[in-house]
Amino acid sequence: MNDDDNSSSVELQKLLDENCVEIKLPSYPPPTRTTSLSSSLLVDETEGKHHQDHQAAYWTQRDTENALYGVNYDTTPCGRLKLYLTDPINKINEAIRRHRASSSSNKILFIDYEFCVSEEVSASEITIGNEKCTPGIITTQNVYDFENSGEPKRIARIEHFTSKARRQRRPCNTSIDSSSSSSWVWKRASSMPGKKIFSSFDNSIKAQNVIQGKVGNCGFCSGFASLAAKFPNVITGAFRGCVENTFETCGAISVRVYPRGKQRFILLDDYILCLAGSASSSSPALHSLNENDIWIRLLEKLFVKLQSSYASLDGYYKFNSLYRHPARALQLIANGPIALEVHYTVQQVDEVYKTLLATEMKYVRVAHGRKVVDGLFKGHGYSLLWVGSIAGIRLALLRNPHGKKSYMGEFGRGGGDSWSSIDAISVANELKTILDDSTVGSSNDNTMQCLVSAAKGGVNKDDDGIFLMRFEMFVECFPITTVVGPIEIGGPGQKAFVVKDSIYILPSENISELCNMLKVAER
Repeated sequence: MNDDDNSSSVELQKLLDENCVEIKLPSYPPPTRTTSLSSSLLVDETEGKHHQDHQAAYWTQRDTENALYGVNYDTTPCGRLKLYLTDPINKINEAIRRHRASSSSNKILFIDYEFCVSEEVSASEITIGNEKCTPGIITTQNVYDFENSGEPKRIARIEHFTSKARRQRRPCNTSIDSSSSSSWVWKRASSMPGKKIFSSFDNSIKAQNVIQGKVGNCGFCSGFASLAAKFPNVITGAFRGCVENTFETCGAISVRVYPRGKQRFILLDDYILCLAGSASSSSPALHSLNENDIWIRLLEKLFVKLQSSYASLDGYYKFNSLYRHPARALQLIANGPIALEVHYTVQQVDEVYKTLLATEMKYVRVAHGRKVVDGLFKGHGYSLLWVGSIAGIRLALLRNPHGKKSYMGEFGRGGGDSWSSIDAISVANELKTILDDSTVGSSNDNTMQCLVSAAKGGVNKDDDGIFLMRFEMFVECFPITTVVGPIEIGGPGQKAFVVKDSIYILPSENISELCNMLKVAER
């Protein structure tokens, strides 16, 4: 960081402090479950040689520590997770090869003991009430917080998550798996035919592929759909060490993150959440429309690991879940100095249009719905994919993270009525040239593909969750937009300056300062 970068950082921080309200969300506390396996470092520190006094049939915590001996790391605020300064995936991959050679087993794969969900390890279960449950879905801390909220809707989420986490046991004298098909279990992606981080670099990473599941993390999902639409290189860059050393060979994945603007790496194993059933690989949580792509499932798992459970990412969990907010999650992956909630009113429509237009192709945006009208949901997060003008009409392009149930008003998915006004006909006529362009279907511009999809005005079977709406209606229905950035087109660099590890709210009365903040952040 040079002097100019430091000056900009100080100036931006001053603008944030003067105009914004900081949302104070501490990190999630350490999990209540513990593993019975020793976490001590077992390595010859004088020679750095690996001990060979164990021939475990599976990967142990000691194996991880030996493999990564000498690799420097920071820790998360609670000291629970390691943030490696250099990509550890090659060392893990090499250690797996050595381990297999010494044990004569080709089945040994990496197990992540920081977030252990492997059924090979007896300690990888928790107790909720008197029942044994699968880890990573809900914790006793979640139950305590939900119960003490005193709110029926939040208390009901205890049963929602515990019913999915309950470990159904196989009855005696039967070979039939008694697990309910609605239960959630962890399975190795490397054991599933066809699973890839990216099945196709051209078609895997796009907004249409990001589908929300049964966890109420709509804002989180919408944020990553927006990131996929405009900045796919950020996502491929996050998994850069895993493209050459695929998870199939060692069962490990490393993800590049930027805590407080510093490049670090987090290790995961390749267990992904699936519906129960021996043959099922379907995800009950965030997933890709292409089931063979697991990049979005792994990104979600990263934040589940940081927060200890899926319940901690749920919209009803309003307590101390730092990464439930899309601004913080996106900032960690994309390395943007601004993570900001922008609040505004219908009286500020011209100013809002001007400022959101200034964020095109530089920022990731999530719009927060607050009005039930023409198919929109209240309290639901949508991807804001584009803001602009067609035929002189100001419009916003949005997407429901469920990949369906779009807005059905003017310019929306309501069929002919949605496109019957004079303005809608004018927009449709101007868009016709885009629809007739044979290159659009193969274009790598995902935003343009989404715009073309919305312009078709289809309904039912054609509804992919993407829709247009008049910008004035957008401001009325979505009075809050999360803005994260600026994001470098070529991918996150090393130069981005650092502001507080926080989320900020920009109140409507201070919205005039937003353009100034953007200019400072982009310097």
